[in-house]
Amino acid sequence: MEFEGNFSQNNTPIFLENSFKEGSQPDYFNDIHNNRKSTLLNLDYTNPIAKNGKLELGLEYRVDDSDNTNLTNQQILVEEPDIYTDLGNSSFSYDRDIYSAYANYNHNFGKLSMQLGARLEQYKIKGVFNQEGEATATVTDDIFTIYPSAFFTFNPSEKNQFQLSYSKRVDRPGIQQVNPIREWSTPLITSVGNPDLVPQFTNSVEFNYTRKIKGGSFTLGSFYRNINDVINRATYKDPSDENNVRQILTFANFDDTDAYGLEFSLNYKIAKWWRANASMDYYSQKQFGTTDLSNPNAPTIEVETNIFNARISNSFTVSKKLRLQLFAMYRGANEDIQWNVAHMKMVNLGANYSILKGKGDLNFRVNDIFNTMRFKFDSERPFVQNGRFKWESRTAYIGFNYRFGGGKNKARARKQRDTNEKQGGGGFL
Repeated sequence: MEFEGNFSQNNTPIFLENSFKEGSQPDYFNDIHNNRKSTLLNLDYTNPIAKNGKLELGLEYRVDDSDNTNLTNQQILVEEPDIYTDLGNSSFSYDRDIYSAYANYNHNFGKLSMQLGARLEQYKIKGVFNQEGEATATVTDDIFTIYPSAFFTFNPSEKNQFQLSYSKRVDRPGIQQVNPIREWSTPLITSVGNPDLVPQFTNSVEFNYTRKIKGGSFTLGSFYRNINDVINRATYKDPSDENNVRQILTFANFDDTDAYGLEFSLNYKIAKWWRANASMDYYSQKQFGTTDLSNPNAPTIEVETNIFNARISNSFTVSKKLRLQLFAMYRGANEDIQWNVAHMKMVNLGANYSILKGKGDLNFRVNDIFNTMRFKFDSERPFVQNGRFKWESRTAYIGFNYRFGGGKNKARARKQRDTNEKQGGGGFL
């Protein structure tokens, strides 16, 4: 039996000064504070109830409380040519409680093994948004869900393995995705969250074949996924802009998505000093949704696209003390409900040097060394537009680690736990 408890608290202040060319709109500032508290408690129990069987049980309690404020002197145009009114200060609180329990049973039948499981979850949220001069807006949700899973593995020989699996999972919206307080803005676009987002659910069936070879192994796989209430980036016309030029960039739930495809991965020792891990996938995806979120009567359209992704990670042993890492990724062009998205690519380089008789490590890493990571798109929905976003992807990091003691009393490694949160929107911002 294992018990784990985590508590974290952070405060992220942001102060922005927005200046515009004469005649565009009045300058203004945003003084934003994001405060968040998170509590996580886990209890895990494992019992080998039979010679070839094992039972796993667990309970989890997760609470996230978020409070956000935006103090601003921003003004919005109410009448041409230059009559403005104060936008007003705003605040947003978002409390999320998740209670869950799981049970897994593993059994080995010789060359065949299986794992059957289920997770039960109660998910509650309450969000309150206050904007000066407007009525308080409140959003609540209370969802009970069962997530079944089944894994069957067959090992006909030492070098061959077949696996068939089914699982249902959830990706809940992240705090920033539901926060209606502006995240950033430009003269033409403002990014905000959507407090009405609901979780997206994925039912997945996968079949994989793994073959051990001299120097490593490779895996071939196929999958089918059905995703309900897909969370993705979306845009609509800013209702406060009478010129219909400015946009609101947010997140939205789209209709169901079906995806099926092939995956390939390779773990191979090319030389004594060089090991590589590579993977690629190619899949077809069909999406349904509306292109204009500001129009409740906008028709539903269907978009089908084919996507290719690839990545490779290389590890080079230069000496007993020095190791180098080289990582590269490529994400192919694709089309979704609103945008045609260009390809994305990035190369990272890192190094690790052992010092102080193996007790210390110097780490160095540069991400996106060629400064190629960017999001580029064009669209005709809901109107003709094209754009490119370039964020601070080229970064350098240097760190030092030191291990105290003789290593006899190492702390237990924490169990890998998925937060089940949807990150970003299709790899964009």
